[in-house]
Amino acid sequence: MRITAILLIIFALAACAADPAEDNSQSLVAKQSAMATEPTAATEPTAASEPQTDRQPTSEPVLGERIDGPANIRDAINGKLLFTLNDGVLVSSTPLKDDWYKVGVMMDIDTSEKEIRNLPAGRKIIVDGRQVGLVKADMEVYPQIGYEEAWVELIGYTHRDNIRPETVIEPALADQLQSTNGRRALADLQGFIREYALEKVEQFDGYTLYCNYENWIVDPSPMWRIGLVFQKKQLVAILHTRPLQVAGATDYKLKRGFSCLVYNDQPSPQDIVKMFNEFVMSVD
Repeated sequence: MRITAILLIIFALAACAADPAEDNSQSLVAKQSAMATEPTAATEPTAASEPQTDRQPTSEPVLGERIDGPANIRDAINGKLLFTLNDGVLVSSTPLKDDWYKVGVMMDIDTSEKEIRNLPAGRKIIVDGRQVGLVKADMEVYPQIGYEEAWVELIGYTHRDNIRPETVIEPALADQLQSTNGRRALADLQGFIREYALEKVEQFDGYTLYCNYENWIVDPSPMWRIGLVFQKKQLVAILHTRPLQVAGATDYKLKRGFSCLVYNDQPSPQDIVKMFNEFVMSVD
């Protein structure tokens, strides 16, 4: 009996001992449960898992002509090479003449150089702290001094092929107006206004203007280069200083080199012309 009892105890203990396979199974379940609560690389946000939208990135505003280059800048049409400018550099420009533009940049110099009169060939052209070109020939310069800064004006001529065409506002505006098929509501032109960073002006009673301005090469005190004139959110006229052709409008010459295109459906075009002519004559 004692032996039988001992044997029964041994078998009972053996039955209580954990089965290795069962241990492994329980261990695996516990591990999987733990893993389910821990973050893994697969559950972290990725570019592919981000919400998709129809919004397209906005392009950089067109603030003026930009170089399609690198470009050579010369002292005259087909003249001596003065300096080069890198691709994409923002320049000031005059109206196109004989397929050439006069262009310029304001080059940074140190305030200690305010008395210099010569820029040597090989000097880097720096604008707003960034290299944008290279001086190719010795150049006579006259430094300008501002508050804790100094600069020189570099001016020369470059062929029209060296300017990105989409950065010239007049043909871009003509194309935009043609693309709207005669629609002239403010809403139809908001994209263009944003793209070319036109400034809103509300100083004229009953009219709202969106303007782009001339530059320091053309006028030391720049006024409009383009002015879109809206009345009750409808385009009624366009002020301009450079050649611009628009269908369905008559071009009136103002004083001081300005012109005003007035759409032919306007009942009193002379009133619009008179208002802006008086304004340009009153400005110093």
